Parts: sequence; C-alpha cells; structure tokens
Amino acid sequence: MLQIVETSIDNPDASVLISELNQSLVQITGDDGTKNFHTEDVRTEKSSFLIAYLDGVPYGCGALRRISDDTAEIKRVYARKNQSGIGRAILLRLEEKASKLGYTKLLLETRKQNEHAIQFYTLCGYIPCSAYGRYRGKENTCCFEKKLRK
Repeated sequence: MLQIVETSIDNPDASVLISELNQSLVQITGDDGTKNFHTEDVRTEKSSFLIAYLDGVPYGCGALRRISDDTAEIKRVYARKNQSGIGRAILLRLEEKASKLGYTKLLLETRKQNEHAIQFYTLCGYIPCSAYGRYRGKENTCCFEKKLRK
C-alpha cells in the first residue's frame, strides 16, 4: 500500500532517498544538484517535504519551497525505478499541499540532459517557461511552470 507522509528533511529515510537521487543525477547529468537545494529551504513556513512509502519501505520523496506569496518551487522529486506511479503520486500531493498553502503557481527546474524528467513533468501538465532565480543565464537548465486551480 502506498502512503505519502509529510516529514522533516532530517528524517533518516530522507537522507537515503536524497543520496540515491544525487547518485542518479550524477549518472544522468554529471552533477548531483546539491548546490541548488538547501535543506533550510524546506524548514521554512509554507514549505514541505514528503516521503512515499510502499508497504512501509521508503520509495520516493519530493519537496516544496516558497519563492513568493503565490509561487513555490518543486524540488528533489525522486522515485525508485520500477515503481510505476510513485513519482506522479508525490507530485500530485505536492501540488495539493501547495494549493492548501495558498500558492497559485509552481515552478521547477531540471537539466536538459534529464530527458526522463522532462517527459515526466510535461505529462504531468507542466509547461516550459523562462529560467527563473538562480537558473537565469544557465544554458543547461530546463524550467517549467504550472498554474494551480483555486
């Protein structure tokens, strides 16, 4: 049974999943992505960190980071391979959480080399947008946005 729980980024399961994500990103892009993710970003008000458990075993995670009063950024979405639907379930739960927190727009970034992530976010209704924040001027980034329903 799939269960998605909001928890602290300090949860030991979070450390394991983030480490797996970092290793995966190195293989795909040559960079683990850690310079663009700071744990304090998900310790602030109007932020969130989720872990997905399948039959009690941690299988994925994702984070929500405040950018402004109406905009949040999706960070560190990860699901172990061969677990169909877990990544989408995490993303949907992050979108629900964002809406409850009053956000009307979500942003996210992935590397151009990460074709799987680009396809995933596109299938989940995210559309390409201009680079934002720390991603401006970086040619290897691919940014997306999604408007949330009120």
